[in-house]
Amino acid sequence: MSAIYKHTKNNKGQMLIEVLIALAIVVLVLVALLSAAIISVRNSRFSQSIVSANQYAQEGIEKARQVRDQALSWSDFTNSYSGPKGLNSSLNWDVVCPTPDDPNLGIFTRCVDFDNSDISGELSTVTVTVSWTEGSRLYSSQAVTILSKWN
Repeated sequence: MSAIYKHTKNNKGQMLIEVLIALAIVVLVLVALLSAAIISVRNSRFSQSIVSANQYAQEGIEKARQVRDQALSWSDFTNSYSGPKGLNSSLNWDVVCPTPDDPNLGIFTRCVDFDNSDISGELSTVTVTVSWTEGSRLYSSQAVTILSKWN
């Protein structure tokens, strides 16, 4: 009986150390899971911003195509739409590029650049740039199309 007593007497502090080690492991696992969740939410938000920016850029391309189609002539189009122009959320042209703060565009700004410098005079390169800031970083998405004289 004295051998059993001696064995348990030497293990008194060991249980406290086991509890502390187990607690440390649980804390490390929780920190890792929380970090993964935060990164996942941040990546999801960034992906959502990319999708929105691409939609705004495509909308700008469609508006440029629309004004080309509605112009009285090709020269009327190229004279009226040359260089950078802002395009607000109501799809109205602004002289300021990129568009000033537009609550409907949220964190995004949009600039449409008409490059009519083609030698043939029958092509216009339209570049729509949508920019936004997340955290301290500036991001942008671009869509480019070439419009031609077709009427």
